[in-house]
Amino acid sequence: MDPSTIALLLMAVGLVLIVAEVFIPSGGAISVCSAVTILAGVYYAWTAWGSSSPLKLVAYLASLSILIPTGIGTALYMLPHTRVGKAAILSGPTPEETDAFGDLERKHAAFVGQFGVTVTILNPAGTVRIGGERVACQSEGSIIEHGVTVRIVSARYNFVIVRAATGPELAALATGGTPTPSEPILSDPILSPPALETSTLSEGDASAPSAAGNHGSAQKPGEHPADIDFDLS
Repeated sequence: MDPSTIALLLMAVGLVLIVAEVFIPSGGAISVCSAVTILAGVYYAWTAWGSSSPLKLVAYLASLSILIPTGIGTALYMLPHTRVGKAAILSGPTPEETDAFGDLERKHAAFVGQFGVTVTILNPAGTVRIGGERVACQSEGSIIEHGVTVRIVSARYNFVIVRAATGPELAALATGGTPTPSEPILSDPILSPPALETSTLSEGDASAPSAAGNHGSAQKPGEHPADIDFDLS
């Protein structure tokens, strides 16, 4: 067989092997075969055109430099659309999968302000029936018994915070009215803690009562601390 024909055949076989390596995992064996085949084709091309027609040899080498990357790029482009590529390449999450947590958060947020009944004891976590649906909830730290009416005060990510309903709220529910929350509903019990209670003395108080068992007397308004008589006996 003419060396030029062998060179062209080896070039074609080498390109096919390169494309096959992309679709058939072989641990590099097919790549080695393709490299040997292409080098053999270059040798036969040099034998056929090296001295008689150098331009044909240059054209052969230039064709290899163009066809090899083109074949690899085409194979990589087609790979994700083939059965082998779909099995080898993991697909990204679907919109339903990525939005599942958002749906749960929006569902829990819709419970805020509603009332439910505890199905289990909240200690502090448990189950509450809200609108015919069993929802995993937790109290604000206190234990709430089974069968107690509670109000949903916060919904944060994947858990719901509840608080035992007060007397006015229970009375409004019994009459079929719309209960008015007696305490503010927190958007986030962690980021918005309840305000601390403070107390002040009235202007008419002249002195504060002393604690039981405390020796001495309390300081009166206008009295210097040095004038206080302490009983040290």
